[in-house]
Amino acid sequence: MSSGGSSGSRARGLAGVRSADPSFVSTHRDFSGASWRLKHAWAKQHFEHLEQHLRVYLSRNPYGVRRRHRGKPNPYAYSFALDVLEQPDDKASLIFGDVVHNLRSALDHLAVALTPCRSNRIAFPIEIANIWETDDSGNFVSNDDEARERYLANVKDMSFEVLALLESLQPYHGRLATPHPGLRPDQERELHPLRILALLDNADKHRKLVRLQFAMMGVVSLMFVRGQAIGVWPSPHAYDGAEVVYRPFPPKETPPESEVEVRVFGTNIVSVEIGLKDAMIPVLDNLRMVIERIPLDVFDVLEDHVLDE
Repeated sequence: MSSGGSSGSRARGLAGVRSADPSFVSTHRDFSGASWRLKHAWAKQHFEHLEQHLRVYLSRNPYGVRRRHRGKPNPYAYSFALDVLEQPDDKASLIFGDVVHNLRSALDHLAVALTPCRSNRIAFPIEIANIWETDDSGNFVSNDDEARERYLANVKDMSFEVLALLESLQPYHGRLATPHPGLRPDQERELHPLRILALLDNADKHRKLVRLQFAMMGVVSLMFVRGQAIGVWPSPHAYDGAEVVYRPFPPKETPPESEVEVRVFGTNIVSVEIGLKDAMIPVLDNLRMVIERIPLDVFDVLEDHVLDE
């Protein structure tokens, strides 16, 4: 397979894998002390620490509102934006990184247990896009030969059975091994736990700390003039600097700013940007989902194929 990424790359099968696993024993074994289970448990402990830390932060309601202008200042219109007074601290980012790293490491530990190969390139593959899809001519749709070569190195010497299971778990299929009660079918691709984990892990690999940010969900903003409510503005979410109220007035009826009050209500969350359609996703809810789903969607599916040492 060439590494040049040409569009004419011909599809090739997963050559070099074993058709049968001589060490496979189809019995229920106790993996409670396995390294991947311990890594997962450690990630869960870090998550509980993160959750406690962020709950204290969110309880301070670290936001207000500030007047802003749409373009040139307009004395006859009031625009107010969410004003975050305090963002999550570096400690939160560090704990967040510990959770993500241990979850990703747990999957890699399991991958090592699924093959006799001891290459340091063995890892649990997670592909967001289908790198194996072919067109009618048998050519790969994706030009990413490097991703395919990396995938093959990650799964070297794994059995056909394990390879089929790993491929079935890839996020691009848009389905979960066990249905998630909190997700609609149309959400399973975008919010697939392994997709979320891969994006979080990629964000955490950058040289700087992942910046967690305050946000609000289910936002309802009210404007009062001289104590009387004059309007309601709903919004699905709001981040620092997001406009929450806009109200123009006739010039002769524009109240002085001292008589205007804006109150914002909603659910306080901590969010992180990871490249999804929504600019930000809730940190705690999504990490909790990943932690809950990995044992069901990954460990329970693959542990029967762990090789005897």
